Amino acid sequence: MEVNLENLTIEKIYFQKKNKIQTFEIQKELQEKFLFSTSLGTLSFEFQKNILNVSFVEFLNIEDKPIDFITLDIKIPDLHKFKTFLHQGYNNWTQTYEVSIKNKQLNISPLLKWLFTPFGEYTIIKYIDNLSKDLLRSHFYTYLRDYENLILLFCSLNEKTSFTIFQLDYKNSILKIIKDFQNSTNISKFPIFLIYINYGEYYKIFDLVSNLLEPQKQKENLITGYTTWYYHYNNLSFYEIIKRIEFIGNNNIPIDVFQIDDGYQKRVGDWLHLKPDFDGKMKELASRISFYKIKPGIWLAPFICEKKSYLYQYHYEWILKDINDKPVVAGFNPLWSGKFYTLNIYHPDFQNYIQDVLHTMKDWGFEIFKLDFLYAACIFPTKKKTRAMQMQDALDLIHSAIQWKKENTKILGCGIPFSHAFGNVNYTRVGSDVEEKWENFLKNFNFLERVSTFSSLNSTIYRHPFNTKNFLNDPDVFYLREKFRALKAKDLLKKILLTEEEKLTLLLINQIFGGLVFTSDPIENYNEQQLILYKKLFPFLKKQYTKFVPITERAFEVHFYIKKTKFHLDNYSKKDHNLNYLFLTNLSNQNVKFSLDNVQLYFVSFPFQKAYGEFLYQQDYIDLPPHHSILLYKAETTPNHLLGSDGSIFPLSEILSFSFKKSEASIILEKEAYPKTQIYISISPKDKEKYEKKYKIYEFKSIYYIKKEYIQKT
Repeated sequence: MEVNLENLTIEKIYFQKKNKIQTFEIQKELQEKFLFSTSLGTLSFEFQKNILNVSFVEFLNIEDKPIDFITLDIKIPDLHKFKTFLHQGYNNWTQTYEVSIKNKQLNISPLLKWLFTPFGEYTIIKYIDNLSKDLLRSHFYTYLRDYENLILLFCSLNEKTSFTIFQLDYKNSILKIIKDFQNSTNISKFPIFLIYINYGEYYKIFDLVSNLLEPQKQKENLITGYTTWYYHYNNLSFYEIIKRIEFIGNNNIPIDVFQIDDGYQKRVGDWLHLKPDFDGKMKELASRISFYKIKPGIWLAPFICEKKSYLYQYHYEWILKDINDKPVVAGFNPLWSGKFYTLNIYHPDFQNYIQDVLHTMKDWGFEIFKLDFLYAACIFPTKKKTRAMQMQDALDLIHSAIQWKKENTKILGCGIPFSHAFGNVNYTRVGSDVEEKWENFLKNFNFLERVSTFSSLNSTIYRHPFNTKNFLNDPDVFYLREKFRALKAKDLLKKILLTEEEKLTLLLINQIFGGLVFTSDPIENYNEQQLILYKKLFPFLKKQYTKFVPITERAFEVHFYIKKTKFHLDNYSKKDHNLNYLFLTNLSNQNVKFSLDNVQLYFVSFPFQKAYGEFLYQQDYIDLPPHHSILLYKAETTPNHLLGSDGSIFPLSEILSFSFKKSEASIILEKEAYPKTQIYISISPKDKEKYEKKYKIYEFKSIYYIKKEYIQKT
């Protein structure tokens, strides 16, 4: 199908002032440049270089009441020719997914709404009078996917001034674009709508839009690491952490970051009031991490405090209050003291406090700050600014305190409106917290910010196009261990409820779509097989995506490559070479059939059915059970080429160089690679006799190859 953007039309504009809505019919083609008069002033409409700019050229707000929300209706002809709509979540925890355009929106159950309202969109949408709870909606950007796998994308380019909500009215072929200006009085000073609109191939469109959304000024290196949270939670032990640091360092495990998460402080909010186990030892802890040339990271939630905290008890004036002078609740956490509250980012004493906290942590030696629950800063807008402006002010406060743009201090943003990750952090979470099981019971209540492995994976997949372009994506941790956690002594006897296949799916999705990949496993407790598998995750290399196809709403086909520079491809030359892969994953609860190219030889690169080193060839499809994934290397069958290897979960990526001359194979491994690998080399059938004296010859559907084991001295 072909989509001509010129056929899109601007139908109506709505202004909501408190509970009163004024509607104006427009009926103009998208590409037409025009002025439009309303009782609130004159608007300019212009569509250039795929950007729709709607601004006030004259503002007459005679009643002097703030305009809370402005909605624009865009007519999309032939909407029925599209099949899915992207629901992009408000928070970076919020589940992001594609869904049939005929579906209804998932809304949180009223039974839990009172408890979980602060975490997501709920603090905004409850004020929008012309928002239908049944219509599909998305935040910041969305797209429609057609039957040829092309997308029609809409993305807001001015989220730092005003949040955007898209709603799809399928029956009337209308996309509603809603802007949140609640509490703002300077609405005429910037564009009301600044929307990028384009149609085309998935990655091409995302490449274009990512260049408009504050791309990284300096490219970040992909990083791996360890975080304490998913094993210890907030029950941290100084001794156990030191033991883990020593094991990682002494065994030359090449992680980049060791992060101390929640649990070193007495209460959330009291970041310098430390538990006895950590009091006076934070500098020692950071120093011990740095000794092994690993960057020390630390967690804090700068804009919240729990009720039992010193801050809440003795600095109540720092707590943000609503219009009824009640403290603004930022959420509920049973691991803390229940409800926790929002701090007022505009209070001078609080600003001094958080600056002092961050300066102190830098003095301790921490270089990476995981900043969590950031959304809290914009739950309730104050100072005659929009929520989006207030969120940016909060982030600017952090930037100033750590001299983010001047010094080499890094930020990992978590619990942040996804739009505000752009230009504000080095790394960002792209899904919910994972769990030691596949799904959480809160799914039954449509809580889209729930802790859930499935939800995290779904969001990680759909938010992957920005990885390495605007920031590095943090898909959360993977598990290789078998035991549960150390929150309570009795839990040490429990087994993780994720199956081995689910662990594999989590591991592969994190490795393929992540730019920052951590685990919380006690690595020193790994058995031999687990430790070898863990070491085969290195080096962690960049993936270049070429094709993304949702087979169903929960099953995906992804093509990507890893670029090897100056790779010995054959007997004669050194040149750049792309290692091409096919990844198939089924997150659904039923079997899914995936098509295969039957003239392509695939090397099975990870344990599937039996073991490493299987091939698939002249096969039309593969049937994946629920929650299963498979990674395939697209092998070249030309004689004297590598068909695969088993020293990395990404075959051949562990190899720095390879040559095969006079029946002698020679390889050099990457510095961080596991030092042992077995390579598979294709040979010509006519050369069988030549090789039989030295190697065992293998044959698979008329393809002949040899195997050679290699151990690199360390």
